[in-house]
Amino acid sequence: MIIKDEIQTTFSKNRKKRLGTDILFGTFIMVTISGFILLYMKTTSDSIVLMLNLWWWAFIHRMSALVSLIFTISHVYKHRKWYKKFFFSKQKSKITKILSVSFFITLLITIALAVKRDSVSLEIIHAVIGVIAVIFITIHALKRYHIIK
Repeated sequence: MIIKDEIQTTFSKNRKKRLGTDILFGTFIMVTISGFILLYMKTTSDSIVLMLNLWWWAFIHRMSALVSLIFTISHVYKHRKWYKKFFFSKQKSKITKILSVSFFITLLITIALAVKRDSVSLEIIHAVIGVIAVIFITIHALKRYHIIK
C-alpha cells in the first residue's frame, strides 16, 4: 500500500510539473494550425476556411500566441540555467539553440508587425522563420516526450 501511494504521489508531482509544458504544447499546435491557415488564406485569397473568416483566424492566432508566450516565459524561466550557458557551451543541443533563436526572431517580427501593420515583407519573414521555428519546436517536443531520440 505504501509503494502504491508513493507511485501515485510521484505521478501527481510529475503531472503538475508537466502541466505547463502540456499547455505550451497545446498552444503551439493552435498557433501552428492557425498560422498555416492564415498563410493559406493570404496566398489563395480564400475568404473562409472551416467556416471562419480571416479576422477570426487572426484572432485565434494572436490569442493562442499570447498564451503560448506566457507559458514560454515560464518555460524559459524554468530552464534559466541552460540559457545562462546558451552562448558559451558547445555541448548544448543545436536544435534547441535554433528553435530559441527562431522563436525570438519571430517574436521580434511580431512586435514589428504590431507597429507597422500590413507590411508584406515582414509577414513573409514572419512566415518563413515561423515555419523554421515550427520544425525545430516539433523536433524538440518529440525528443522531450521521448517519441524520438
